[in-house]
Amino acid sequence: WSSDVCSSDLPVVSGDRLFLLFKSYDDACASAQRARIWTVRLTPDGLGFAAWPRPIIDQFALAPRTGTIENPQMLRVAGRFLLLFSRGDWDSPGYYMSYLFCMTPIGPCGPERNRLVETYRSVRGPGGGTAFRDASGVAWLAYHGWQGPDLCTAYRSDSACARRLFVARLGI
Repeated sequence: WSSDVCSSDLPVVSGDRLFLLFKSYDDACASAQRARIWTVRLTPDGLGFAAWPRPIIDQFALAPRTGTIENPQMLRVAGRFLLLFSRGDWDSPGYYMSYLFCMTPIGPCGPERNRLVETYRSVRGPGGGTAFRDASGVAWLAYHGWQGPDLCTAYRSDSACARRLFVARLGI
């Protein structure tokens, strides 16, 4: 089980319970499994599983079914849980961040709403975002994207193409 875990984010807090989100890889890790985002309730000290992990998103349940789903982060917004995640192929201009709402940290979730951030101006394939609040309480999203010459979506030895950090204000 744990050999399928390739990424995770900070624990989600709901009441007095802690949950951890993680992704099981698809072909990106040379696995035959499709990508899924899972959630698991943790023990009160956060050091172990208090229940079996449950899938909350399956790559094949979303349209399009191609590309991966990864980089989960769940936030509590207006009494619901907002799940942010990246979709597509990270080395293409089609990579983007999306979101959906969940009733609880273990689901049900859906349907997928809109793209949160996608290719714009000179930034291509944005994803891998993390939401945070600054000291004054303003919500922000830090994410990475390709920036450089047109169609730049791969590393080059001359560093003309780079995956850079961007920060944008969130309206939540």
